[in-house]
Parts: sequence; structure tokens; C-alpha cells
Amino acid sequence: GANAETIEKDVIKPMENAVAGISGVEKIYGTAAEGYGTVTLKFKILKLIHPNIIDYCQLLSKEDQ
Repeated sequence: GANAETIEKDVIKPMENAVAGISGVEKIYGTAAEGYGTVTLKFKILKLIHPNIIDYCQLLSKEDQ
């Protein structure tokens, strides 16, 4: 796999930039390591989330397992 610096430059930073404009994003956490990287978003919830969004997030979570 790619080294951490390459993942940071080619994957993490572009993903952070892509999601930065999403409404309600409070914080973006990105980490890179040898062969993989993660981007985590922290949202500020101002109103009830639509149930379909919750279902979608749960589906994504199951795919990661």
C-alpha cells in the first residue's frame, strides 16, 4: 500500500476539501497511515435527522465490517 504521506496528500486532503462545504459539519478529522486513511465528520445537529439518512449511515457502517 501507499505510505502515510501519499495517502494524506492524495486521499485524505481531497476528501476533507470535498466534504468541508456540507451543511452542519462542525469538525473534520483525517488520519493517514501506511496503506489506509480515515476521514471522520462531526456534525452539529440542529434539528431531527430524516430517518432515511440514519438508515443510510447504518448501511454504510455494516459495509465497513
